[in-house]
Parts: sequence; C-alpha cells; structure tokens
Amino acid sequence: MKVWHRFERNSTLAWYNVLNHDVIFTTDSSYQPNGLTDEIELKKIRNRLNRTEIINILYLILTEGCNMACSYCFFEGGFTQRPPINPMSIQTAKKAIDLFVRCIDKYDPNWDKVKMVNFYGGEPLLNSEVLIQSLDYLNTLKVNNKLPQTLRTSLVTNGTIMTPEIAKILADNEVEVGISIDGPSELHNQYRKTCSGKGTFDHAVKALKILQDHNVIVGISCTVTKELADRMPEIFQWFIDNFGITMMGFNPLLDSKGFSVNDPNYYFKVAKGMIECFKVSREQNVNVIEDRIMRKVKAFTQQYFYDRDCSACGRQITIGPNGKVGICHSFYGTGDYFVEMISDFNPFQHPFWKEWNRRIPLNMEKCCQCPALGICGGGCGFNAFVRHGSINEIDDTFCSHSLYTLEWLIWDLHKQMQ
Repeated sequence: MKVWHRFERNSTLAWYNVLNHDVIFTTDSSYQPNGLTDEIELKKIRNRLNRTEIINILYLILTEGCNMACSYCFFEGGFTQRPPINPMSIQTAKKAIDLFVRCIDKYDPNWDKVKMVNFYGGEPLLNSEVLIQSLDYLNTLKVNNKLPQTLRTSLVTNGTIMTPEIAKILADNEVEVGISIDGPSELHNQYRKTCSGKGTFDHAVKALKILQDHNVIVGISCTVTKELADRMPEIFQWFIDNFGITMMGFNPLLDSKGFSVNDPNYYFKVAKGMIECFKVSREQNVNVIEDRIMRKVKAFTQQYFYDRDCSACGRQITIGPNGKVGICHSFYGTGDYFVEMISDFNPFQHPFWKEWNRRIPLNMEKCCQCPALGICGGGCGFNAFVRHGSINEIDDTFCSHSLYTLEWLIWDLHKQMQ
C-alpha cells in the first residue's frame, strides 16, 4: 500500500502519511520522506483493528411505520410496499437489550467505554410507550451494574407528535434527540410531507422549541436535498441564527429502491458545503459540531487512524419489531443481513458480523492507494450494496467527501502554521 502521498500548491510541497497523519511541508522538490517505521506502524494498526468482539451500539427499531412520506427516505424505500405501523413489543425490546448486555459483558476491558442505544424507526414516537418502558429497563440495568453508567441513549424523530410530556421524559433520562429539519419551510416542505401531502415544517419547529424549553440535548438532522446542496453555508447560518443549535448533522442522500441521486456533482457539492460550514463555525467562534466533518477533523488533528465511518461495520446490532437481529438498519426493509434472534445468539461468531467487521478501507484493495485512507472510514456499506451489489465494494459517493476534506485539512494546516 502507499503510505506517503504528495500534494503541491504553488511552490510548496506537502508530504502526508495516511497512517499517522504526519505532514511535512517543503519547497525542496527532490525531498522524499523516510518510510522506515511505516511497516511497524501498519502492523500495529492491523493488530488493533483485527479484534472482532466489540459491539458498542444497539439500534431498536420501535416501529416500521411512519406518519410521513418523505420521498428520499432510505428506510421506507427498502420496503416493497409501504409498511404498516407494526410496533415493537416491550418483550422484544427487553430481549434486544439483554442481547446487547451479553455483547458488552462487563469483564470486557472496554466495558466502561461509551456505549449507545439508538431508538429508531419509522417514526419511533408512534411507539412512545415501549420507548418509555425501554428507558426504565435500561436504568434498572445500570443500577444493577449490568450496563455502564456512561451509557448514552438517542432518538431520531420527525417531531410531528412531540409533546411536553414526552420531552420531559427525554430530559429526565438524558436522551439525546436528533430532530429532522431540512432548512427553511420552502426547502423542508418540498420533501418532508405527511402521508396526505401536507408540509411538516411548523410541526418540526414546534417540536424543537418544546425540546429546548425542557432542556433536552437536541440537535438538527438535516438531509441535504439537491436544492440544499448549493446553499449549505447559508442554511447552516440560518440554523444558528434562528435556533441557537450546538449539534448539527448534514446527511447526504442515499440511493434506495425508490430513489436515486442523479446529479454527478452532488457529492462534491456536499463535501465542499460541509467544509464551508465548518469554517463558518470556526470563524464565528460558535460551538456548533457538525458530526460528519468533525470525525475527520478529529482523526487528522489527534493523529489516529480512522478505520470505520459507520458502526455497522462490525460494531452494532439492530433489532426490528419482528424480533429479527441484523447489522444495518438500512437493510431492515429488504431483510438482507437480518436473522432470527435465538436465545443464545452470538453475533461475534456469525458470518454476517465477521464480513462487516472486515469492511474497512485498509482491507479494500481499491482504497489502499488512496491518500484519504486514514481519515475516510469507508463510507456506507448500504450505499455500496445498492449502487454496486456488494458491501465490499467502495462507496464511491463518499470518496469525493474524503478527498476534498483531506486536501483542505492539509492546506489549512499550512495556513495556520504561517
């Protein structure tokens, strides 16, 4: 594999190491970096990444159904027809949580590291009763030292049925909430509509206000539609000015059976937009974290090899209302990579989890010559599957994001050094 990569701007050369993110700037065109320690570094990284018995995230799909009909939804786009509500029972939720407990046995040296339970859907608040009962069960397990006190919980919601009562429960249980808002009303309502075709912007904003009033840990989950891709810094500023947000997630569109991204420049626009939003946050000294870009910034600045951008690559389990256990929630509609959850189920021994655990750029031949190898994380296995028929293919939509981000990081470092 290629470890050192050369970048050039004006009369300055930058030599960048994909393993440890060392950057050497020089004006000597004949300079070549010393690669004597690269093999040792690579061996250490491979040994660390080859460990398979790590599960740190549980997805509970509380319901298959949703009260909205977003045309770009990759979850409902996986079903052959619109699914019913089909709520998860508390019995299934408890079995799923018990499996999660077994996967992170407290004698594991990583037991006390941060773990997370994500409540997902569909629209999970359509099954708020099981959400509340699951939170109670998680608290009981923490009290009994079956789960670490550092356990985090999160909820993704469209906000249309949020109430002050639910918000208070979320606040009391320190649930982190991501609420879906795709910018101002004219952008949001273009895609995020009820099943009867009405826009949902007012409902989403009302829910955000309720959550903020109850001191819930809340951030914005914004899908980057094709109309929004050219306006990301503007929309980012709009979120800051109107809602005082501190957490933000821009989610690029994903292909599904019923939706595809046709603009060949879309992913480059998103990559550029994320960098511009990061610059807005830094230049205005506002503490707004955009998660997708920050993953790469942290890997680069803290100099660690970023092996996987998605925990589905061997680090999570997902359980649906039908009781089946799988890896990636995006596959729930088709049933790919989902199996029956038997009483002694062990994901560490199952070929699905072994396959996904290997899905990191360091194990993908096409990635090993790429300069963004050390900050990329490999993108989305689901997107690779939909576009190319296998999770082991590259998610080429992610390449432009990683490469553009890397080059900006290198020359921004040079600028800061000046």
